[in-house]
Amino acid sequence: MNTDQQDSRSIEPNNIRSILVKYAKFWPLFLVSLITAIAMVILYLRYFAENEYEVKSTILLKNVEAGQGFGDLSDFANMGLVKSTHSLEDEIGIITSIGVLEEVISKNNFHITFYREGTIRDVAIYGEDIPVQITVDETAEKLVHDLPIAIEFMDDLSFRLKTLINDKEISSEHNFGEVVDVSYGIFTIVLSSENVAQLKKAKTLFFKVGNKDDYVAGFRSRLGVMPANKTGSSLDLSFIAEDKEQGEFILSKIIETYIEKTIKYENELAENTIKMIDDRLKLLSGEIEEVENTVVDFKTQNTVTNITSNADTYVQQANEYKSRVADYQTQINVLEGVEFSLVESNAESTLSGAASLNDPNVAALITKYNETLLQKQQLLQSASSENPLVTSLDQNLNALKQTILQNVRSTKNSFSIARGNLLANASRYDYQIAKVPGMEKKLLDISRDKSTKEGLYLYLLQKREEEVLSLAAPVSSTRIVSFPKAGKFPSEYKIIMT
Repeated sequence: MNTDQQDSRSIEPNNIRSILVKYAKFWPLFLVSLITAIAMVILYLRYFAENEYEVKSTILLKNVEAGQGFGDLSDFANMGLVKSTHSLEDEIGIITSIGVLEEVISKNNFHITFYREGTIRDVAIYGEDIPVQITVDETAEKLVHDLPIAIEFMDDLSFRLKTLINDKEISSEHNFGEVVDVSYGIFTIVLSSENVAQLKKAKTLFFKVGNKDDYVAGFRSRLGVMPANKTGSSLDLSFIAEDKEQGEFILSKIIETYIEKTIKYENELAENTIKMIDDRLKLLSGEIEEVENTVVDFKTQNTVTNITSNADTYVQQANEYKSRVADYQTQINVLEGVEFSLVESNAESTLSGAASLNDPNVAALITKYNETLLQKQQLLQSASSENPLVTSLDQNLNALKQTILQNVRSTKNSFSIARGNLLANASRYDYQIAKVPGMEKKLLDISRDKSTKEGLYLYLLQKREEEVLSLAAPVSSTRIVSFPKAGKFPSEYKIIMT
């Protein structure tokens, strides 16, 4: 048995050796096959595949969990006088919205693609490699989308346009900078490269004008936005592009447009808040001036320069109740300002007031109203006012506005009742205070009224300054943590056959 095992072990190396000897004479064929395979892979990657790179970026939303402003704004947070907070889901919806992407495409002409004619396939060009700038009249009904149009450079001032429509060549000569009105569209083409000699030697330049709706759909399919983590307020953005630099440029423009829209919305809210406060300050200024004139007239008529209080305990008790009455009156005054804003504002303006300092329910309704209005404005960017979704949002906005107005009036009424009860308690002490000389009592009442109005005036003035500072410094609540950067290697290869 051992002899059989030794024989099998000795036969196995002999078999391997004989196989190698048998096929060794074919090594040139193996070498040629290997070189051919490598060459085919290289040719495939060079001529029959498009690289797709993933561009990534991260942004931080600073006002997702807290309102934006200066100092302690907890009192006014419930009044809608500070910028509202947002959720990550809302911001993802804004970034990927049709309105944002359509604005990005329109401002940067991403729907106009340029390429040069190659030996095997056409080569797309981007950025500084494009020697011309083209402006397209998108309103022209005769504009033909996705039509290859050739630009042939003639001299420093002129060029020739050539294209095929229904197998018929259409050619026309034009000057750079003039309006080109041809059967397939209206364009303005200007030189953007100073190296005219290099442009003369270059091959024919082609361009296509794509349909914006198709490009918006394409951008949305290639754009990815998701939370960076479960507990934070950062978003990871990604964009798939065929060219690294172009992909980085597109994603940076998407972020830039989103930030611009965020600043515009926050500034609009601040402007409405400032307007409401200005209206109230104007009224209070007149009331304070009237009280001050009353003090002057009283002292002049009665030849009074200084009066000290002798009301002792009764005056202190009455003042305590009346101080609480003044607090309620302050809230009532603020509610009247909010009610005025609700009644006078138009359907397209955000609400910048709330029910009261102590009622979070109305604040929530105002926040919901502003968010619904923002959703409607975003929808109007891609839909008409007759759209059923827009009509539904209008109905929701009207219902919310009526609900807010009812809550404001109800809260104001409850404050008025509480104020009346406090005044009734204070009247028991006023009977005793009535014994105090009439001049002193009247002067105290005037001073108390003046103090109440001045306190409210300073309070609103402080909030106005905070909003002005926020508006004067156009700094977005969004910060770019990592700028758009493409991966070193392609994330995917796509076969193209021409």
